[in-house]
Amino acid sequence: MRTYIVVILFVIASWLVLSSSAVTELAIGDAKSKIRVWADQGTSHIVIAFCILIIPFALSIFPIARGKIGTVLIGHITALFVFSAVHILSTVGLRTALYPSLFGETYHFGLLDPQPWIYEFRKDAYTYVLVLFVFQTGRQLNQLRLELAATHEEAKTHQRIVFKSGGRTVFLGAGEVIWAKAASNYVEVCTEHKTHLARMTLKRLGELLAEVGNAHVQTHRSYIVRRDAIREILPTGEGDAKLVLTYGENIPVSRKYRHMLDIQ
Repeated sequence: MRTYIVVILFVIASWLVLSSSAVTELAIGDAKSKIRVWADQGTSHIVIAFCILIIPFALSIFPIARGKIGTVLIGHITALFVFSAVHILSTVGLRTALYPSLFGETYHFGLLDPQPWIYEFRKDAYTYVLVLFVFQTGRQLNQLRLELAATHEEAKTHQRIVFKSGGRTVFLGAGEVIWAKAASNYVEVCTEHKTHLARMTLKRLGELLAEVGNAHVQTHRSYIVRRDAIREILPTGEGDAKLVLTYGENIPVSRKYRHMLDIQ
């Protein structure tokens, strides 16, 4: 619903911009011509506001996913033709009904002439792709919000960290995480038996671990460590330090995070 409202706002903005631009080009036109511009754009955009419901419906039947490019493409091309046909015919019908009372004349489109169809189809194709992108982005953001909510709930209720790794969903007890290292938009999560490449940021992992308890500490902009895994803290000069873990790893401590370990 939220995405549909955003799209409707774009439709209204499009109507205002296109109509005002066309009227500006008719600087020497009479009032009737300028009203016709607003009416033509208005009827088209009113119909589009309803026709765009075809797009999320098509997206539900043909979701954009890897490995199904051919089927998805055929499905959305078919939906595009339906979208354009409904838009054109409904707009023509609306203008045919309104023109006699508004302008005292009959509206002519030329349904048997391919040129108007081609002209309108090109614009409809652009609209379809743009709105499809908006709905797809909206669905991805909503899915991300649901996943984030689920990971928070899992951390609070079951004391577990949930993340995606190589197409798998991994569940780890918070205590299993010995240390973690940032790797661009991913995080290397090290446990006693395995290192996972988690599809999340280090900041996000830190937030989840903080919800579980105070067992972990950030020692560097790129590292988080479990406190009870620290065996030694060795100064390295210039305010920095190095952690030696009970498992043998060396983890850097930057001056910015020294206070997190109560290092004076």
